[in-house]
Amino acid sequence: MIYNKIKYFLLCIFCFGSIVTLKAQETFKGNFQLTDTIFGHAEYNYATKNNTSIFVGAFKFNYSKKFNEVFRTLSYQGNFDENKKTGQWIFSSKNLVKSDSLNISDYQISYTASGFEYRVQGQFKDGKAWGDWVVIEQNFKDATPLDTIFSANAVFENGKMINELRAKSQKMSLDGLFDNDGMANGTWVILHNLDDKIIEERRVYENGVFKNHFLSYKGETHQIEHFGLGTTKDEDEANWEIIDVRNQYFNIFELSNIGFKGNSNLPEVNDVKRLTHTANDFMERSITSFALKNNFNIWNNITNEQEIEFGKFKVRKYPYTKNEKQIVADIISYSSNISKTLKQFFNNPQIELGRLNFESLNRCYAVLEVYKNHLKEIDALAEKISNPALEYLDRSTFVKSIAPNFNLGDSITYSFKEDTYSENHNFPTVPLKDAFNMESAHQFFKSIQQDLSSVYKEAAVVLNDLQKMEDLSDLETSFVQKRNEIQNRFNNSENDEYYNNFHIDFKDVVQAFSEQQFKSYAALSLDDKKQRIDDYLACFEDVLNLYDFLADLQIKINRLDETYIRTTFNPYLMVDMDERIKERLYNAYIDIALPYLLDKMKNEFECENIDLNTENIKNLINKMSQLRDEDTAVKERQLRRVKDALEVFGIIELDIN
Repeated sequence: MIYNKIKYFLLCIFCFGSIVTLKAQETFKGNFQLTDTIFGHAEYNYATKNNTSIFVGAFKFNYSKKFNEVFRTLSYQGNFDENKKTGQWIFSSKNLVKSDSLNISDYQISYTASGFEYRVQGQFKDGKAWGDWVVIEQNFKDATPLDTIFSANAVFENGKMINELRAKSQKMSLDGLFDNDGMANGTWVILHNLDDKIIEERRVYENGVFKNHFLSYKGETHQIEHFGLGTTKDEDEANWEIIDVRNQYFNIFELSNIGFKGNSNLPEVNDVKRLTHTANDFMERSITSFALKNNFNIWNNITNEQEIEFGKFKVRKYPYTKNEKQIVADIISYSSNISKTLKQFFNNPQIELGRLNFESLNRCYAVLEVYKNHLKEIDALAEKISNPALEYLDRSTFVKSIAPNFNLGDSITYSFKEDTYSENHNFPTVPLKDAFNMESAHQFFKSIQQDLSSVYKEAAVVLNDLQKMEDLSDLETSFVQKRNEIQNRFNNSENDEYYNNFHIDFKDVVQAFSEQQFKSYAALSLDDKKQRIDDYLACFEDVLNLYDFLADLQIKINRLDETYIRTTFNPYLMVDMDERIKERLYNAYIDIALPYLLDKMKNEFECENIDLNTENIKNLINKMSQLRDEDTAVKERQLRRVKDALEVFGIIELDIN
């Protein structure tokens, strides 16, 4: 039975293609919808059997579409025998870009292409994969093959992957076996190329059941332990399941992997679990590459039949008890509540202001910060316990291997105003590894949530008082953000290319001022905060504008410097020479007037003075630009031996605020 889309195209055949009558067969040439998003051109034969249209004979399909500068193409070529694939089939997927190289023939101009191709070639028999199959993914340059990115070879029989599977990429290679039932079997060898060091990984299977796992380098072999993973097939036969690589097999395999056995170590491998994770991905890619490309099902889009079965593995299932199911559900809930409570607390913009006025809020903050510092570990533990793969591991042995290895402590230290306080806190006891099981994990998460809830309720009393300032929350969020932005920008936290020596010179003054303003606001009464928040925000905005002003100041100074330099040709030396014009005027500006105004700004750094002092500097630079083109001979004589900035301002007729 072919896809409904074939029926659609047969009904519309007079619109999209042409029909040639060939006895019991007809040929279609025209538009063909492969998937919901892939529309191409097909040429195939079809016939009618029992009032149903079926594919017979040759089939070709081509699709191409341009995405930005990349051309994506898909093509199929093969044969059908009464709607079942037969003989050789070839699938090709290319991503191509136009090369610079062109060919001219008569009046035709063509370009070669560069990119990569993913190609699958194999045999079908009675609609099932059969015989030798090959996958090749390689790069092309100007239509010439370059290096092979990935390749795989496998043998199929009646749709099942049997015998040897070989695959290779630029950094890995795989040699594995399947038995006649399509089960992983024997020793699988994976070679890792780590900086030209060849690490050999071996995984041993028997009729789909994992038996052992090793890593070797230069004859030195280390065993990798898998806790809780069943390895003896004759035990509890009813609970063994056949799982293919797409159905969480490697999720189970990775969860059970605890690393090297005992205290063994392989210095060439920094992270054994990361290395074997890479091997898992490569194994899955190698096994599925004959039928899947980036989750695109290669063979099941033309006819909706299962034509290839992926290699399979057997895993023992340890079904959850009713109590364990409840434990897992509770831990998922506890973990979610823990993260939610911490996020809600630390993202509250009132917390930072409240800590300046309430000692109890600082105590709560210190307790919750302990949990926040261990949240990644708590989340990771919850993720492992809630992982669906856990039901395929013997929890009596495995759960001990994921026991938490951190300590919450039994006390906290916090500061309030200028004093430091230390006090005990009854944090939950972290279970010992040997005593860690599903029940103790449940109690551990429950205790954390209960403690968090209790502390958060205490903090909520203070936060409720601060809730009166709800209408200020958005403004205060902006206030905190501006304070942080001032600190970050004058610290050059983001490596601003316009950060200069003026920023460095003002950094200490600005940061001390912004912190003093922040504390001053925090100490105000609620009514005063409502009345003055706009003034504080405007003040911090002036400080941020000052940063931009200082960034631009050096540029303006440099430009002004260039206007006070004249280039003349020296006929004796036959070179252009620079000379300072109006030197006494310029020196009075650069050595006396400008430093005075910058010092004045620092010494008078208050909200109401920032704009006034920046305006003074702007006026000075504008005055100097104006004097460049005026007759200043009298002023320059008056500037002789003048060292006082106020005298300079008087002589150049500049009013200072």
